[in-house]
Amino acid sequence: MTTLKNGYYTVLSSLPADKPSPAALTASGATWIPTSPRKATAPEFQLLRNMLSQQSLYPEGFVFITPPADSSDIIPPAAVRAQMGAYYPQTAQCPAGVFEAQGWSGCLAASPAAAGR
Repeated sequence: MTTLKNGYYTVLSSLPADKPSPAALTASGATWIPTSPRKATAPEFQLLRNMLSQQSLYPEGFVFITPPADSSDIIPPAAVRAQMGAYYPQTAQCPAGVFEAQGWSGCLAASPAAAGR
């Protein structure tokens, strides 16, 4: 797993042919997870488990959001983001060259996925 750098973890994934250089990974303190080259167009799912379970230490934990009255309702992402504050995971998508040149912040700035933050 990646190292904590400036309070953040950076995890990225790509096809093996697009793996960032060791220097770029080290500069961003990032961990790389390969995606499947055999099914390159298939959607893949990654789960980041954010454990902030002690309310006295981490009141930002998503587990402390009041559940909806109807268990079939979802909690709006904006409510989760507001609750978690700085602990809310950010995602971004960018070409490998952007990560190589600018690191994770370049990907965050260039990503359509991050536009809704």
